[in-house]
Amino acid sequence: MQLKNWVNSNFDLSLQVSPELSTLLDQERKRKKLIGSVYNILIKKEGSDQLLENIYNKWTEDLGYNIKDKWKDCLTLSYKITTNENLRLIQFKLMTRIYYTRDKIKKIDKGQSGICLKCNQHTDSLMHAFWNCEKIKKKWEDIGRWLSIHTDKKVVITPKTRIFQDIEGIRYPTSWQILFCSLIFKKLILQHWKNKEAPAFEKWKSLMKYYLSIEKAMSEDQNKKKQFDSQWSSIYNAL
Repeated sequence: MQLKNWVNSNFDLSLQVSPELSTLLDQERKRKKLIGSVYNILIKKEGSDQLLENIYNKWTEDLGYNIKDKWKDCLTLSYKITTNENLRLIQFKLMTRIYYTRDKIKKIDKGQSGICLKCNQHTDSLMHAFWNCEKIKKKWEDIGRWLSIHTDKKVVITPKTRIFQDIEGIRYPTSWQILFCSLIFKKLILQHWKNKEAPAFEKWKSLMKYYLSIEKAMSEDQNKKKQFDSQWSSIYNAL
């Protein structure tokens, strides 16, 4: 009802709103899933495709390869490797470039600095904040070495895997282990967004243990304990 009142107050429905939306908002008795129904109509309108194209192009420029064909698969991986909605949302926001890095803030407010708070040398962007900053990259390397030891496999760190969740060429369960560990570190990066230092490695281990404990409990409830153990037992015990 709030949405309907706002649209009616600010727009001429006969001229600016599609017939589908106008009909939906006029259905007084329709209450369930109203927001979702409106969103589905709006996302199909002209302009939404261009917005996604802009996001594809920016990631292609950052990562150095075309990500458009892999977009859907990479995005849905979050829903397979974890049951935690917060971790899923972090990946969704990153892929859709929602986070406000300092270079973006500077475009809005010229008085702000666009330089990274951690290295204090380079322009802060999504690629810099989640990968290129020397302090952040060192932590990624520490995580990669730790994973290599406890999975008995050489873990190669690349931004397309760590940031974009592209696991082409990496076999299960190593692929899922890398992605889950990456999600946890990306959460820590966000928690320490304004700090001058990168998140401590021990904090990553502690948060890993916490979220894997939740995943373990969920697997037991769903009678999937064997699957969890085969995938995570060595890492879980090492934590």
